[in-house]
Amino acid sequence: MGQLTPGERQYYLGTSRQCILFLDTNILMDAPDLGSYNAGYPQVVFVVLEAVISEISGLRNSPDAELRSRASRAYSALEPLLRRQGRAVGLPVGRYGHHLRIPLEPATPREGVAVDQLLVDRAAEEQRRRPDKLVALVTRDEGVCAQARAVGVRCVRVHGRFDNRELQKIVRDLREGKL
Repeated sequence: MGQLTPGERQYYLGTSRQCILFLDTNILMDAPDLGSYNAGYPQVVFVVLEAVISEISGLRNSPDAELRSRASRAYSALEPLLRRQGRAVGLPVGRYGHHLRIPLEPATPREGVAVDQLLVDRAAEEQRRRPDKLVALVTRDEGVCAQARAVGVRCVRVHGRFDNRELQKIVRDLREGKL
């Protein structure tokens, strides 16, 4: 987005602009404890697809010991959330006013559709359904970002460690219209 007019800037910074962040597998493998996420802004909803959780579950069988360990840690943090009532509409997570949504859908994408494509499709669908919200996909994968941008979905490619400082920068940039 280029330079914003003062009116546009106020619109993006207004308190009613909820941020909806779709989290990719690689982000959750790095930082699986959603309760510790602090975006520096309370109106943030994290969306984790069942297909992403299923992908993490599958990685627990990886021949790579470190990958297996990270996947086990991530799955242990996410799996209890699958059983919670209300997960499709939003569960409060942590102490910073954030919510988590795990949409009710099959854990495996339809045949021939990769998890990455499903993630992009769901973010695009959310953006169409809720144009008043700030929707973005968060990943480490440049290919996923390219797919997302090709269909008009904001995407943030994380280069270093995904932590609260990085999350706050993402939300700030999203709210300021820099993405």
